[in-house]
Amino acid sequence: MNNIRLIIIALFLSFTANAQTVYYDASVFPLLGKISDSTETRYERLPARLKDLSRKPVWDLGKNTAGLAIRFCSDSRQISARWEALNDFSMNHMTPTGIKGLDLYCLENGVWTFVNSARPTAKKSEAVIISNMEKKEREYMLYLPLYDGIVSLEIGVDSAAFIGQPKVDLPQRTKPIVAYGTSILQGGCASRPGMAHTNILSRKLNREIINLGFSGNALLDYEIAELMAECDASLYILDFVPNASVEQINEKTEKFYRILRDKHPDVPIVFIEDPIFPHTQYDLNIRKEVSEKNKALRSVFDGLKAKNEKNIWLIPSAGMIGTDGEATVDGIHFTDLGFFRYAEYLYPKIVQLLSVPMSKKEKEIWIDASANLQTFLVKENVGKYLDTIAATGFTKIILDVRTGSGYPMYPSKVIPQVTKLDGQEIHRDWNYLQYFIDEAHKRNLKITASIPVFSGGRQHNKEGLVYDNSKWNGKSSIEYIPNKGMIDVRDNPAQDHVFINPINGDWQKLTLALLREIAGYPVDGIALDYCRYANGGNADFSETSRVAFEKYIGKKIEHFPDDIFKYDTAGKRIPGIYYKDWWAFRAKNIHDFVKSARDVIKGVNSKIELEYWAASWYGALYATGQNWASKNYDTSKDYPNFANEDYSKYGFADLLDIFQSGAYLEIIRGLDEPESIESQLANSMRIVKKDCKLYGSIYAANQKTAKDISDAVLLCLQNTDGLSVFDIVQVIRYNLWDGIKEGIRRASEAEQLSR
Repeated sequence: MNNIRLIIIALFLSFTANAQTVYYDASVFPLLGKISDSTETRYERLPARLKDLSRKPVWDLGKNTAGLAIRFCSDSRQISARWEALNDFSMNHMTPTGIKGLDLYCLENGVWTFVNSARPTAKKSEAVIISNMEKKEREYMLYLPLYDGIVSLEIGVDSAAFIGQPKVDLPQRTKPIVAYGTSILQGGCASRPGMAHTNILSRKLNREIINLGFSGNALLDYEIAELMAECDASLYILDFVPNASVEQINEKTEKFYRILRDKHPDVPIVFIEDPIFPHTQYDLNIRKEVSEKNKALRSVFDGLKAKNEKNIWLIPSAGMIGTDGEATVDGIHFTDLGFFRYAEYLYPKIVQLLSVPMSKKEKEIWIDASANLQTFLVKENVGKYLDTIAATGFTKIILDVRTGSGYPMYPSKVIPQVTKLDGQEIHRDWNYLQYFIDEAHKRNLKITASIPVFSGGRQHNKEGLVYDNSKWNGKSSIEYIPNKGMIDVRDNPAQDHVFINPINGDWQKLTLALLREIAGYPVDGIALDYCRYANGGNADFSETSRVAFEKYIGKKIEHFPDDIFKYDTAGKRIPGIYYKDWWAFRAKNIHDFVKSARDVIKGVNSKIELEYWAASWYGALYATGQNWASKNYDTSKDYPNFANEDYSKYGFADLLDIFQSGAYLEIIRGLDEPESIESQLANSMRIVKKDCKLYGSIYAANQKTAKDISDAVLLCLQNTDGLSVFDIVQVIRYNLWDGIKEGIRRASEAEQLSR
């Protein structure tokens, strides 16, 4: 009995030990948001040399840790913090957590996600921030107080857990954004540190932002400008107007600007107007003051423009924080809502400025309807992932707006909107297409709407128009299968997509009406996907196709389908007398539909770009009728096994604005390796002959490491006219954002050097 009791005690002590919190001095981890490391103590913003140069209020406010954050990595099931505030400061219009608390975020699929806050209880505080987590290695960022300083900080984890240096270099720390401003820029009055707009923007951009906000004291002190000029910044933000007087704006702004510009002749510098505070609607004195200050700033800005100053920008205050009066706590200082609106207002403008040196080639990412259904049933995820897409360096999204079942993803007057996909009931009270357009354009992202053209249902779940509406009975493709003869594609389990015969007039009419409707939206492009025959070359052998083919060749076929081809005992095709005519006929059918689609789309809006995706292995696509070549390319010369002299007539590259060549391969480099992305794209460029832009299209799941995806992205941007990545679901699953961003950066650098 005593032995059993000792074992139980030992097990209990072991469990208790494993559950104990061990604290680590946060000074061993990277500290983001500092413009200088030459400070009196670690947790402050201004270098020690300014102590006797700056005005005392500025120096004292520099002790506040606004914008500073600790980065670390841990697999602990619980994260705690122990810290001592510098002043134990309090205000009657801002929460203690915002003033002197901490805020923890975790990197999830490339997106910084709120975990929880550490609420202060006294000058010295200790708090469990989060507990009961799955034991999993995660990247963390811990924001420090906005309106107080830190004497000491420790991070607590389980005694058996790992805690160490971050393994992901995010937010990006090279060339940070440097922001100068007032109490609002410092973070007054966010409920918690992560909600200051500079911190929101830093997460959205995944780029370090240095916060030089000084409450009530953004009075254009020149030593602050000199300090800012010491930083190799990507962008300077000057948001001082709420504090400075009209006289100070007129007298000091240009000199402050010159200090920055003299050292950084090419860096964008942004001036921001005074917000239109809610109480200006009632307080006539405040209304006049705001108006006069903004007028003074515009006058200085116009003067700089008149002197031919380049790369300067003025951001107006209209609409900055909304017009409902609900964005402040006291008529001036922002609530979380105000900061969120302010960040949303500034974000697309900043992205635009930061994207100036990036590669000018288009960079697209697909959002497949079915694979991303669960993610984008949640409306809030649209903006969340578009932020990540923009921050990664993409310039366009390709959004599936019609499913493989034939139904649209948005409320259409042509076909009922999809209500069920892969067994999932769909209930949206918002327009999927319009909302994506609005949110994409806010972020300066283009949007191409994609539709699977000839897919009318899915075999695996028996969903789609062909199953729901008897009108389409007998309209799906008829396949000619070895040892089986003629079967409906709906009865062939090898074909998941139920293809409609591409020459079916009713389906063409329906799809063209849908394209006309989509073209009425403010989209930048429309992409044709699944605009082909069913896989394998076995379709369509319906009576409709027989009649149309006889008309094409100008004679009756005595032995159908044997005069086209038949099968030997091994299932191999034996060509008949009309073998090559058959492939040309099918290519003509797809060509003619592409032309009809182009005419319809351009007839609504000539600026919409027509895109088309197909696999890069051109020599196999005669089987699906996809002749994406230039009409000037002689297919019969390179591929005499299937192409006659007429085949080249039906190349449709000249009908496209953009062809996405799908090089969905694992090998990246090697012109002599036919199964490499490089070889396939080189061949595609040769075949298209510049009749349209050609984008290298890659399948993200084939390059699952950051290095591989970076190399593939670089190759596409260097060797073709643009990049297309399929699909966001794999980018999220394998966390490939950083690798893609690095590939874009490398391509941009190479492009700059070649100019």
